[in-house]
Amino acid sequence: MSAPLLLPTPLSVKSISLGQVLNDPLDPSASFHAPSTATTHNEPSLQSSFSDVFSHDEEGRFTSSYLDRSPSRSKSIVLVSADHLAYTSLAQPSSTFDALRQLSSFQSFLRKRPSRSQSYYFVTGLQTLRNPTFKRAVMNEGSIAEAPAPADDKFRLPMHVRRDSAMELADSDNDVVFGMDVLKVKCMVGRRDEPHAVDDVDYTWSYDMIGEDVQLSVGLGKSLQAKELKAMAGIAEEEEFPGYGGYYDISDDENDGLAGF
Repeated sequence: MSAPLLLPTPLSVKSISLGQVLNDPLDPSASFHAPSTATTHNEPSLQSSFSDVFSHDEEGRFTSSYLDRSPSRSKSIVLVSADHLAYTSLAQPSSTFDALRQLSSFQSFLRKRPSRSQSYYFVTGLQTLRNPTFKRAVMNEGSIAEAPAPADDKFRLPMHVRRDSAMELADSDNDVVFGMDVLKVKCMVGRRDEPHAVDDVDYTWSYDMIGEDVQLSVGLGKSLQAKELKAMAGIAEEEEFPGYGGYYDISDDENDGLAGF
């Protein structure tokens, strides 16, 4: 199983859930929430006392785990710590989506967008941090250290996770969604005999008549890839944006190190 996608800007845990269908994986404000009775989760995987170092761009967006970049290209880094990191996923994503796309409320959601062909994203896994902290860091003689307070305000963490006197998380808790897995979804509204595009072969399709000679076609596709999310976020190609896989250990215990799910 591949690692969850690292989100350039972490999201509130109250803004996104498993089984949700998003218009945009970077902005869950426009989405369809699956009924809780329609989703079955695997047991969460936990990593206690989480610490890792991440690179960020000039806009404060996370671009990669520090271990996924060469030191010479990691000029801007942040130390991220949390009580724990958790990963939860749908037990049966395909079956869950099959049940979801039969709901009239979901079909209505798909039909609201004006274009005849639209892309959506089905949330199958979420990676969250409990009580995270974000500190500027520097590489000093081969080791990671917390950076001194900057003399200016040019450095910016993503809006959802900034920790200064002017900005706090809107939620009463301090948990954030740090990474996620999503499957691509394609929806088409058209004639029953309307042909598919060549790349539609990568999707598993269902068809429903929603009017006289009007068909709703819904396809569940493959996982969204890191480079695709990078392009959607507008992160430059040189900002390496791999799936988040490594955890950089900052402790003194030599037995601690990389871990994952």
